[in-house]
Amino acid sequence: MGFVVIVLGIQVVMDWVEPFFVEDLFDANPTLGTAMLVGLLAGVFLLTNFILTIVWFYRAYSYIQTRGATGRTWSTGWAVGAWFIPMANVIIPKLILNEIDRVSHPDLEDPVGDAWRDQPRTPIADWWWVTVWLGYGVGSLTWIPPVAETQFAAIIFGSWGLYCIALVLEGVTILKLGSRLTRP
Repeated sequence: MGFVVIVLGIQVVMDWVEPFFVEDLFDANPTLGTAMLVGLLAGVFLLTNFILTIVWFYRAYSYIQTRGATGRTWSTGWAVGAWFIPMANVIIPKLILNEIDRVSHPDLEDPVGDAWRDQPRTPIADWWWVTVWLGYGVGSLTWIPPVAETQFAAIIFGSWGLYCIALVLEGVTILKLGSRLTRP
């Protein structure tokens, strides 16, 4: 169902954009046209990923609340709301992810108590977080005028490459932590 909604959403956007922009842009500069199309598709894909990531954060944090961990800093409300606070959304979701990572550590028995604080974090989660924000940083370079068309295309393709790496790292992180969040 979600895939159908995404495909239909892309089709609606393309139907709206194409008559005004895409055909002329591809004729004038195929590289820039391709970059714009990749940027548009990346935006739709990243928005979908963003929503699914927030849902996963909420569900994962809800689960760790059942493990009896004491001294936690955040709540399920923060697991969702932190993403929407400018500047804080760079740090707070990662801190929440760290708590999910430590409380769900496989060596811990329920109730967890304070023992979760001494558990190591998963390094892949750190790499995921760094590549996500590098991708956003590189992508934001397109906002600095004047950007030549070739630079614009290189920036779009570079940021999309970083996003792809981040998505793979996110998938590995969620699979690793997700396997801990289910009871045997």
